[in-house]
Amino acid sequence: MYEQIKGTPMGSPRSGLIAEVVLQRIEHLVFTKYQPKFWARYVDETFVIVKTSDIEQLKDPLNSVDPNIQFTKEEERKKQLPYLDVLVRRCSTGILQTMVFKKATDTNKVLHFNSNYTTCHKRSCVRTLFQRVETHCSTPAARRAEQQYLHELFRANGYPKSFIKLSRRRINRRRSVQQQQPEVWRAILYIKWVSDAVSRLLQPAGVGIAHGPQATIRRRVMQPKDRL
Repeated sequence: MYEQIKGTPMGSPRSGLIAEVVLQRIEHLVFTKYQPKFWARYVDETFVIVKTSDIEQLKDPLNSVDPNIQFTKEEERKKQLPYLDVLVRRCSTGILQTMVFKKATDTNKVLHFNSNYTTCHKRSCVRTLFQRVETHCSTPAARRAEQQYLHELFRANGYPKSFIKLSRRRINRRRSVQQQQPEVWRAILYIKWVSDAVSRLLQPAGVGIAHGPQATIRRRVMQPKDRL
């Protein structure tokens, strides 16, 4: 048994809000002493443009506010720096170019097409990764390279070429047509052929269906007690 003596509960709805308030307070205190050329933050991940000679001048005040909140740094290497899932590259002209960043541990695996999941999950997987090409790649060359990689990735995971093409076509369709959102949502276990049909039948009634897998780690690990 452990007793929490610092911070907020992990997974609590209020933890994110409190963390945001604390980080904004730290930024306010530090920026009164030193203002970087550029500062962007997503939750607790920051992307900063600052002179090399001023890195410690910025880092030390950040880490001096609270001994329990310590910032680490990753510096630019070979004119490149990853930030979340974006790789930022600095050109010789000083212009910043971006592309999709994949970690060295990436296994080239996505939800397999033959897995027991609803079709909308697989279609969403295709849409999400292809939409990322448009939002993350700043040059035509980077977009072409990433699109080619995604085609090979999905084909390696069992996706038919026609399914990839149709899913990509629906991206533009969803942008041009405002779809009506369901009024209520219901969660059901996914049963192949049956769940998709139920979802289509309930859609005109304003009922959205959230499909869940039958086999989960929790169900496999947990062993209910025998009934008395």
